[in-house]
Amino acid sequence: MDSGSAEVQSTLAQQQQQKAKKKKSATQKTLDHLIHCCCRHNSLPAALALYMALRERLIENNRIKRGKGAEGGGASHSSSSSSDSSANTKPAPMTCQVLEELRPELTSPTLQAFKDDPTLFMNSKTYSTLLSLCSGVSPSDYLSSGATNKPAPPPTSPSPTPASTAQVATSNMNWSPQILELYSTLPSTTVIDFAGRYEFAKVLRDDMVLHGFSLNEIGYTALIRVACRANDVEAAMAMLDKAEKDVTVKKRNRLFLDVLALKTEEGNLDLPYALNLWARMQKLGLQVREEEKRMTLNGCSVLGDYQCANYVLNCIVDDCLVPQEATSEAILNWFKGGSKRVETDVLQKSGLKFFSKKEDFATQHGKYEITSDLEANDEGELGTGTRLKSIEISAGSCFKLISMNEEIVVKGTVEGSGSEFCGGGKGKKRKHGAEEGQKRFQKWLNFKTRTVDQPFTHVIDGANVGYCNVNFSQSKHIDWEQLNSLVEALIKMGGTPIVVLHERHFTNSMLPKGCRWIVQGWDKRGLLCRTPLQMNDDWFAIHLCLARGAKEGVEDSAENLPYFVSNDELRDHRFMMLEARDLFRWKERKRVTFRFEGEPGTSSRSPVFNFPRIYSERLQGREGGGMCVPSAEGEEGKSKGTWTEIKPI
Repeated sequence: MDSGSAEVQSTLAQQQQQKAKKKKSATQKTLDHLIHCCCRHNSLPAALALYMALRERLIENNRIKRGKGAEGGGASHSSSSSSDSSANTKPAPMTCQVLEELRPELTSPTLQAFKDDPTLFMNSKTYSTLLSLCSGVSPSDYLSSGATNKPAPPPTSPSPTPASTAQVATSNMNWSPQILELYSTLPSTTVIDFAGRYEFAKVLRDDMVLHGFSLNEIGYTALIRVACRANDVEAAMAMLDKAEKDVTVKKRNRLFLDVLALKTEEGNLDLPYALNLWARMQKLGLQVREEEKRMTLNGCSVLGDYQCANYVLNCIVDDCLVPQEATSEAILNWFKGGSKRVETDVLQKSGLKFFSKKEDFATQHGKYEITSDLEANDEGELGTGTRLKSIEISAGSCFKLISMNEEIVVKGTVEGSGSEFCGGGKGKKRKHGAEEGQKRFQKWLNFKTRTVDQPFTHVIDGANVGYCNVNFSQSKHIDWEQLNSLVEALIKMGGTPIVVLHERHFTNSMLPKGCRWIVQGWDKRGLLCRTPLQMNDDWFAIHLCLARGAKEGVEDSAENLPYFVSNDELRDHRFMMLEARDLFRWKERKRVTFRFEGEPGTSSRSPVFNFPRIYSERLQGREGGGMCVPSAEGEEGKSKGTWTEIKPI
């Protein structure tokens, strides 16, 4: 064997050894499955009992695996108290009686074998999952987008018996009989209050430090949450500061949520700190959402600070179309506050700025008349005589939206987005190289030059209209006659529409011979915008809808914006463009939805349009002071049609 062959054999042997090291043992797989079973069923006592039984073995194995000697390798990540514990080879003893009682009798031979198995290890993800269980929230909640639900208090009645839990696991999770047998041997009826949960969370944290694991965002959030629930305010604030400074931790709203909730409640009210959290979140690029604003408004009501309340109310009005029921209740609570009104310098010291037109919703005025369950007529007039307003998107907001839209076209993405798709999360992944960007940009310039002065009144999402009710098993192309009937209906109404359609729809396979007269007619009358290949047609439609009214830095309403005819909710652009507020405001006033009546392919086939109301169905101020609050129902941003009027007396 020559030296080259020997090197190859040596390399292969090393790779096989590395694979063997990474491969989990059967015992490790069983342990992982058992912990997973406990967590999926939110069985905190069972999960903690399992960890209690194996704690010393797991920590010893982890330290050996990570090359940590008796001196302890994780002290740099911990507080002084945990640094002391990390200097010992054995973990610190438990201090909470409830947790000591969780140590189970190891009646199962498999569990007994776990205690002496050198192949068992814990990883950072499993520790974070156990921490989230301690915080009172199912780990699955952390996987959902923007999960912010606060944990419910611990149950006052015992958890389900092991037998019934095993039945649930069998039906829902299809666990093996061995896992179910092990699971049924663990205690699951112990009630653990938040003091006990907090004690165990701190032990888990110190155990992570003991063998060098770092906390991730889930772990930090869980520790902050359980500290808040245990009313250890100082520890929660310190943990938040630490998480905020940790560059390895992805920052999310839920990291701040529980501390903000605590600091806006009557017992722990600290409005300056709450507004400082707003500023810290904004500095990290996080948007202060409706939930955080509602909490802060509740804090303003407790204190009676009308300047802070007015700022928060303006932020709510600026961001929320139809507020959640809890937000509406918070708004009403402020106006029911009576004569308790004070003026402080809290808002000025916070440094927060408001970038839209500010209205005087909350003032020193103390008495308001509140009328609920009002309906508006077609003219937007409530039963009390108050007329609702139409709140249009500003010229400056139009400018921001088309600027971000153009950034997507040129760069293939926008700053702050990790999406691999241009303009949304669907379709083929786009190439983002310099050459591809230059080609897109040139096509974009050609498009803007052609359409700069076209006097259209309606921008039609051609594919959305053409594919409406199309049976794809019978037809692969859009319904050209259906689309044309909508175009002609708008012309008959006095409009000048323009159809935005991707170039692929005009190939021989997608444009039947019998429908070519339709396209020729549109071309002749200047009613067609063909969008280039390798580019998203939504980019062009959005630009045509907004460009005419766009003026940088102008907060007055945009003028002469055309309607957008489509049933598309534009959810891809909502998330990609990072300007959901402005996109929602524009869509509420300018999007026209439709349906078709009559048999397809017949002369009776005709569109029915649903134009926006003469007034905005959204939270708004009223003439003469006060507010008009729409009632929420069902899907986010939808109103059930009734209003609550808040009028100063």
